[in-house]
Amino acid sequence: MKKLALLFTLCILASASVFAQKKSKKSPEERAEKQITRMTEELDLTEEQVTKLRPAITTRIQKVQEAKKTENTANVKVARKEFREVLKATLTEEQFAKHKQLKKERRAKHKGRKGMEEMDEI
Repeated sequence: MKKLALLFTLCILASASVFAQKKSKKSPEERAEKQITRMTEELDLTEEQVTKLRPAITTRIQKVQEAKKTENTANVKVARKEFREVLKATLTEEQFAKHKQLKKERRAKHKGRKGMEEMDEI
């Protein structure tokens, strides 16, 4: 009986660790589409703005991923700064202000989560 209980406990622990490790990695394109969709809903983007932002978002995501792999935080900041410039040039003043406000609210909501302190630069 003790062996059965031990075996059952081990199975539960093993399955829990498998589920914990199943964090699906989305491609930069998938992540960009999700961000474009959210920004379109929140900021009422035009089709022209979406066309300009889609490649900029994808490029920023790719550059940030590469920089994080090599632990080069300077490149992360550069990629975010480049994106911020494209964003500022593409959005209207009202949209950019609303984007900053929404980002600030999301940051406050997720305060203390890993990686959120880096989001200040976007």
